[in-house]
Amino acid sequence: MGTIRLSNEGTAVTAVLEGEIDVASMADLQPSLWGALQTAKVLVVDLKAVESIDLSGVQLLFWARAVAGARAIRFQVREPSASVLSAARVLEQAWLSADPEQAS
Repeated sequence: MGTIRLSNEGTAVTAVLEGEIDVASMADLQPSLWGALQTAKVLVVDLKAVESIDLSGVQLLFWARAVAGARAIRFQVREPSASVLSAARVLEQAWLSADPEQAS
């Protein structure tokens, strides 16, 4: 199960995600990130300790980035782990290889 540790440095909040960032973790992770987004001017998401990430974990990161953008909060990703980079590559390949003709 994934965990999150938050630390504040002035108006910057660092969120360190660890472990398995998956659907089982969302009930804990999303409210914590939401709380951080209430006060931060900068949100740094440290991903170096992420052991695995599934689609719900990727969605969580996209959601946090979208909320940060809507609130004019600078969003930064720090040190994505190999599993995070692998998930990003898979999603990129899936996006690029999608056949729009089959989607309709």
